Amino acid sequence: MPFVTFVTRCNGRPRMLAANKLSVAEQTDQDWEQILITDATGMGIYAANRSLAANGHRVVGEWVYILDDDNHLVDTQFVATIRKLAKNEKCDIIVVKSVWMGGIILPRPEYWGRPPARGQIDSLNVIVRQPIWKRHIAAFGKPSCGDFHFIKELFDYEYQVCWIDRVVAAVQQIGSLTGR
Repeated sequence: MPFVTFVTRCNGRPRMLAANKLSVAEQTDQDWEQILITDATGMGIYAANRSLAANGHRVVGEWVYILDDDNHLVDTQFVATIRKLAKNEKCDIIVVKSVWMGGIILPRPEYWGRPPARGQIDSLNVIVRQPIWKRHIAAFGKPSCGDFHFIKELFDYEYQVCWIDRVVAAVQQIGSLTGR
């Protein structure tokens, strides 16, 4: 069983996917797997979110992190850091920071260490233990803001949340097909 499963939803952006895969391959701790979920039809974010549940059986890693094809890791120590934290702390969910278009860092300081707020947290900010991920993955199936519904549902339960004040990933280009 790999330590981390990177779940990557793909939608016809080969250059961005190549950068995504390279950022995962550059991890200093190589105990991971990456599964690709391909949307060959361009069905949109709702279908992409539902595809997570449909492919949940493929995820076997101890921890799960969604890193879509238009995202990439900026922290080569990401897997090693999660391993160290999981060994030393009782964590079910780990929250990290990510860089969005225009250099915006989420969660913003006023939302850091607090329950999730819509538009202020994203799947790039949350790493989840696999059984918990599978238990709540259906929340992604909401018609809009599936990532927020998933994260909010996680926080509604009595899970142990650990916060790492560290930027680990970045968005390459939001929802664009120009990264071909």
